[in-house]
Order: sequence, then structure tokens, then C-alpha cells
Amino acid sequence: MKKFLDLIKIKHWIKNVFVFAPIVFSLKLFDIDLLTREIAASLCFCFVSVLVYIINDIIDRDNDKNHPVKSARPIASGQISIPVALIVGCLFFAVGAVGAVFIDYHLVVILAAYLLLNILYSLWLKRVVIVDVFIIAIGFCLRIAAGSVAINVRLGHWMLLAVFGLSLFLGFGKRKNEIDSLGDDSAVYRPGYSHYTSRIIDILIMLSASVAVLSYAFYTMDSVTTGKFGSGGLVYSVPFVLFGIFRYIYLLYCENKGSNPEELAVKDWGIIIAVFGWIAVVVYVIYFSSVPDTEVVSEVLHW
Repeated sequence: MKKFLDLIKIKHWIKNVFVFAPIVFSLKLFDIDLLTREIAASLCFCFVSVLVYIINDIIDRDNDKNHPVKSARPIASGQISIPVALIVGCLFFAVGAVGAVFIDYHLVVILAAYLLLNILYSLWLKRVVIVDVFIIAIGFCLRIAAGSVAINVRLGHWMLLAVFGLSLFLGFGKRKNEIDSLGDDSAVYRPGYSHYTSRIIDILIMLSASVAVLSYAFYTMDSVTTGKFGSGGLVYSVPFVLFGIFRYIYLLYCENKGSNPEELAVKDWGIIIAVFGWIAVVVYVIYFSSVPDTEVVSEVLHW
């Protein structure tokens, strides 16, 4: 069972929590019908991503065999054969694709774009410096788009830019951790790492963090946002965003952690506090302390 869970990378499914962002910020979190559609869209994304993970592991299997950690992956270690892995991946993809058809045809297009983009990433783009991390960030924006089309709403531009910046930040942080951990051998496991230097990746991490924090702060103070929620209280969630980013930077630079941000999100006390604190403030401000302008809401959220 463990090798099967490792094959489908169930720990990485937490990334698809971004699918729920549109329903949270559209004042419709407690609409059971829409929440059900959002959950279904998230599961579709999870299932389609399984095929993406498997294709990537198959392509990387030779390099993974020599990696101190990735050598234990089911395909690299030979625990699961390539044909069996492909069958599993195709089955998950089929379920996800069929489910998306019943939700919205736009979701099918988004999932197809996600699959195509990640195949190109596995075959070529992950070897192109900076572009490799941009592809990862675009993947998170596609998750936001999937949640939007599932319930026929959309987020503001500042929020999308914040998600993009946060994704870049985590992506560059992950690369720094892997390069520092592997040292001179990092380029052996992934040729694209040879193009990064310690100084440039540090600069990219800080720039990405700045984009994420400033974009989110602008979103909370934007007149459209305050009008939509009838309150400017969302700005009080910014400190939790800052703390989460500062905590990740500390773990990255002081404890040599960061290669798996999704694991830190469920294991590190600081990240957990930041996440749940942010959720608590956002839900309270949006749903329990404000009187939204319904005219603004209907105008902004109409797709």
C-alpha cells in the first residue's frame, strides 16, 4: 500500500487546496452545492496530476536511481514496473477527465493544459533555468482557474499575482534546498541546476517573496476587495502570510529544510500556525464580521 501511495504521491495532493480559493473569496463557502462542485473539481485535479507525477518519475528514473532520496521512489527502485505505473496513471486520469466533463467543459480544457504543460516540463522545460519554476507557478494558477470555472466565479488580479509569487517563492526555495543538499552533484541529478548560482537563487527567492506579500497586501486593501466584503479587516491576515514566509525562509536557510513544502505545511508547527491563523482571520472577516455590498459582489464575481 505504501508503494502505491508513493506512486500516486498522495502527499502532494495538498497542493490542490488552491482550487478552493475562489469559493472562499466569493462569499459562497457555505453554499453546499457549490462547495460540492469545488470538492469534485479538486479531486479531478488530484486524479489528473497522478498521471503527471508518474510520467515525470518514468522520465527521471535513471537520474533518480542515483539520488540519495529519490532512489526510493517506486519506479526508480523497481518496486513498480513502468507498464503497471502507466496503467495506474491512465486510470486516475480517466476518472479525473470524465469527472471534469460533468462539472464544466472549461475544466476539461484547464486539465488538458495542465497535463500538456507538465509533459513539456518533464521532457524539456525543467532543464531551462527560471522557466522551470515559472511552469510550476503556472500550475498553481491553473488550480485557481479550475476552482473558478467549477463555480463560475473568478478572483481578482492581485490575488492571482500573489499566488503566482508564492509559487515562485516555494519553487526557488525547493531548488535552493536541493542544490545545497546535493552540492556539486546537483547538476548530475538535474542538469538545469548547473545554471543556478547560490547568489542568483537567493535573489530570486527574496524577489518572489516580495511579489507574493505585496500583491496579497494590495489585494486586501484594494477598494474592490473592501467593497466586496464590506470591510477592510482582511488586511489583518497579512501578518500570518508574513510569518509563514519568514518561517519557511528560516527553515530553508537555518535548518536546511524546504525540499518538500507540502510536508512542512502539515508537520512544521510554525507553518501550521501561519496557515490556520490565516484561514481563521479570512473566514471570520469575510463571513462573520462584514456586511458585503451585494451589488459589488454580483458585478465582480460574474464570469
